[in-house]
Amino acid sequence: MELHSDYKAKYPVLTLEKAIDVMKYMSANASPEGITITELSDNLGLSKNNVHRILDTLLASELVDRLPGKQSYMLGWGLYELSKTVPTYHNINTSDYISVMGDLCSRVSESVNMGICSGNNECIILCKVNPNRSTLISTQVGSVEPLHVAALGKVFMSEWPTKQIVDYFDTIRTKKVTQKSIDNAEQMISECLETRRRGYAIDDEENLDGIRCVAMPVRDYTEKIVASISVSAPASRMPLDRIQKIVEELAPACRKLSIRLGYRGQS
Repeated sequence: MELHSDYKAKYPVLTLEKAIDVMKYMSANASPEGITITELSDNLGLSKNNVHRILDTLLASELVDRLPGKQSYMLGWGLYELSKTVPTYHNINTSDYISVMGDLCSRVSESVNMGICSGNNECIILCKVNPNRSTLISTQVGSVEPLHVAALGKVFMSEWPTKQIVDYFDTIRTKKVTQKSIDNAEQMISECLETRRRGYAIDDEENLDGIRCVAMPVRDYTEKIVASISVSAPASRMPLDRIQKIVEELAPACRKLSIRLGYRGQS
């Protein structure tokens, strides 16, 4: 199934578009304190009355929740119920991933993540398994990361033609998330060539300060990359000379998942 982020509605329903904007803002700015009508109004350019009506409708459908005793809102469990079937439509059995990721996590004693590439050229974290450690990586299931700063995302970009990489940096508002982030096409082209050569992608504190990450692809029967799996850890626990040892554990896990999807290639 292809995702078309450049599709424009021929007959847009403006009220629905505004409601979608509200939910997208709430997702991108989620916090335990929730989000107020004033914040939504100020940041989305909607009147407070309009925001209130939208939230009231979403509240009735359990797509948002109102925090008890407060005039603030957060995304609701009804939205989760709708979204949890999305992987099924894309032939992604998250239970298979979690099982393999759990085994990998126990071997490396670090956080293991699975991500897919969205139609908006972003990496969405669909699964995560944490070890029993006091220091854990803060990435959450459902979070969205720019492709160019995350090892999970670089896996997908590594198979892009040069023009697609150039277009990505020309059209997407790329920016440095940390001082080490790649923010230009020329450097990313070199990075993608190196990723293809060695078979894995590295995020060297490019997405989160002090965090290193290594990722490899999961392929289906057509040899297309359908997901990527990563191991993340504080840089102090993942010195560069440990990455190869992690890859030796990561590679068979990704291959096992790929074989389940019909992949019969060599790597």
